[in-house]
Amino acid sequence: MSNQLTERENLAIGGIAAFSQSMMLHPTIYWKNAAQQGLRFTLNPFLLYRGLRVCLLNETCQMGFHFGVAGFLKKNFGTSPAGEIASALLAGVAISPWVQCCEATMIQQQRFGGTLLGTPVRLVKEFGIRGLFRGYTPMMGREVLWTTGMLGTTPLMQRWLMEEKGFNSHSAEFMASFTNGLAVGVLSCPCDAMSTVMKGDMEQKTYGSFYSTLCKRVAAGPQVFFGGVMWRSLNVAGVILIANGVRCRLEPLAIEYNKGNISTRIDLPHGRHGQQRLTTAAHCEDCMPEAECKIK
Repeated sequence: MSNQLTERENLAIGGIAAFSQSMMLHPTIYWKNAAQQGLRFTLNPFLLYRGLRVCLLNETCQMGFHFGVAGFLKKNFGTSPAGEIASALLAGVAISPWVQCCEATMIQQQRFGGTLLGTPVRLVKEFGIRGLFRGYTPMMGREVLWTTGMLGTTPLMQRWLMEEKGFNSHSAEFMASFTNGLAVGVLSCPCDAMSTVMKGDMEQKTYGSFYSTLCKRVAAGPQVFFGGVMWRSLNVAGVILIANGVRCRLEPLAIEYNKGNISTRIDLPHGRHGQQRLTTAAHCEDCMPEAECKIK
């Protein structure tokens, strides 16, 4: 989310990063959600990739929006540490309603099946519009931590490692991404777990309001309060590592393209005869009169 790129370019880079990480890391989302809801561990690919389409829709729009909005805000807030973090935080808040609806759909699909469009329609019919927004408060808390880590502290730490500690670009990129990913995964896990169990229990048989859910999970001890922390941390670390890697490689190319240093135009020869005519014509101008040229 560079302030040297247009919002459309930042959005495109975020979308590419989201698609890449979603295809590779979707099973970790299932394992994390299953652990938080007390479901059995499985390696069944039909279950592991259930809800993939809505996840792709969610992640592509979400991360693209994150990159686009954060890049736009950085043009106003600047690239200071405070500006970087504020831009990332506000981008997370802005996209949270979209994330909420997509995650409610995905979690319900993972538990009970259903189609991409049929699941949210069922939720609204059975539980009203509140069904789509159940667990919104803990989800927004998690989203703020997540975007601040991915788009705020990770680039700042990477820059610090390179400028102050002498790390090369690849080492700094890996260290910043993985460290921030694990930290964000652990810190955001309680909010993420509450959001997951509330979305999985629409009937409120076990979990009711945000406050009652918080009290119940705290009372159950750290194992429940931080349920799914291993899968959550691995997923977040992987997502930030992939997203930051895509950003670090595509942003410089886009900036150079905007400056005119990279061209997408490829001039191909028009066949061997056309190439020969061009070459011969160039020689004819220097070595012989046009009337004596035998290749026309």
